[in-house]
Amino acid sequence: MKIDKKYVMIVTAEDERYGTAGYGLDFFANSPAEGILNDIVYGDNLEELMVSSDGESNEGLFYLLYRMKKNDSGISTGIKIGSGTVDWSAIEEEILLEEKKRGEKK
Repeated sequence: MKIDKKYVMIVTAEDERYGTAGYGLDFFANSPAEGILNDIVYGDNLEELMVSSDGESNEGLFYLLYRMKKNDSGISTGIKIGSGTVDWSAIEEEILLEEKKRGEKK
């Protein structure tokens, strides 16, 4: 994938199974990839990730957050750094921990 942003956030929502036995909000929060694709957001920081592609809020939906890493050919691959229910303070903490781990300063 060719992308010039540090982070990619895939946002999902519950599917038709929601509300049936074993498929409550906890199921989709713990397994966001099981939901339906709702949005893909690219950004270098939390503020950019908070801007959805359709202008609607993604808060309260489910997400997979990836830190993008470029190889020598300029192709980026993603390393998962977080997932769960979209909660901006939790996502900010994941980003801060990742940047601290990599020696980056905010």
